[in-house]
Amino acid sequence: MLEKYNQEDNSYTHYIHISEFEKFCEGVKKISNRIKYETFGEEPDESEFNGEYHLIIDDAKSLEDCIKTQANDNVEAIFGMYRGSFLLECCLRSAGLEGIEYLIDRGAEINRTNILGDNALHMLVLNENMAEENKIKAAQILIDKSIDVNRPNIRMETPLMAALNHLEFDVASLLIDNGGYILRPPAQKETEDNSTKENQEKPTN
Repeated sequence: MLEKYNQEDNSYTHYIHISEFEKFCEGVKKISNRIKYETFGEEPDESEFNGEYHLIIDDAKSLEDCIKTQANDNVEAIFGMYRGSFLLECCLRSAGLEGIEYLIDRGAEINRTNILGDNALHMLVLNENMAEENKIKAAQILIDKSIDVNRPNIRMETPLMAALNHLEFDVASLLIDNGGYILRPPAQKETEDNSTKENQEKPTN
């Protein structure tokens, strides 16, 4: 998958090169029949966060120093515009697994979300620094620690939906294996009585 940077709105556009189109279609075909759909209800509640920190993610030692010097040794400190935790930021920006494993060993809350409702699995999907192999390993680590694989964010997007939207088919397959599903809104129901009533009220020529 390729990406193009747009300087006007500071955004990236992801697209598939024609040489990878067949592989893309094969990836869709492999998991299309395994996807489960659920109807969503209420939007997730978000916690109130305080504090501002600058996170340095290089390795476990860098994280340890950062937590001690900038977060008073609080592994659950939150920071940034989206009020993320150390674990969320590691899942979003780290290229390796060392920082994630270090934070989990320190007792970081697995199911913490940012202000947008994204959990660590959402962040892994969005991580453009991490190789696909490491994403699978990181996702498995989080799943083994009982992360909510179907946590919806404020856009009502589960991690599986995020993985499919970003063409992360191996991550999507792992999530499906562990109960991941897609949320969809309740169906619009129109009773026969209402339909009949509307027809009866129409003027006749």
